Amino acid sequence: TSGDIALEAIEISKLNAKNLNAEVEFVVSDCLDNILNEDCDIIISNPPYITKDEFVSERVLNNEPKIALFSSDNGIEVYEKIFRECHRFKSLKALFFEISPSIENDLKIIQKQYLPLFEIVFIKDINGFVRFATIIKK
Repeated sequence: TSGDIALEAIEISKLNAKNLNAEVEFVVSDCLDNILNEDCDIIISNPPYITKDEFVSERVLNNEPKIALFSSDNGIEVYEKIFRECHRFKSLKALFFEISPSIENDLKIIQKQYLPLFEIVFIKDINGFVRFATIIKK
C-alpha cells in the first residue's frame, strides 16, 4: 500500500507503477490515517521536515510542492504522527526516512518514546550530512 496526502502525487505514482507493471494499492492519506492494512511490515517515508528558518535552494522550491517540504513546527511533526500510529502494525519490522540533520536528536527522543523495541541508525549523504534514518526492530 502506498499513501500520500497529495492526489497529484498519487496520480504520478500510479503512472509509474503501471509503467513498471507493479501491483500497488494507492490511498490518499495524511500519514498513516487511511492505511488500513495492519500487516504492514515496512514504512518508507520522506515527510516534510524543513523549518521556516532553514535555507532551501531555488531548484527545490521551484520543483517541489510546499506541502512536501515544510513542517509547521521544529521539523518532527509528521515523524511523530507516524510513530504514534505504528502500534497498529503488528508485523512492523522497519521504518526508513529521509531527514534533516537538524532533527537527529529530536528523532531519537520520539523514537524511544513510541518505538522502544526498535533501534535507530543515521546515515550520511554524499556531502557528509545526516540525511537518512533507519529504524529497525531489535
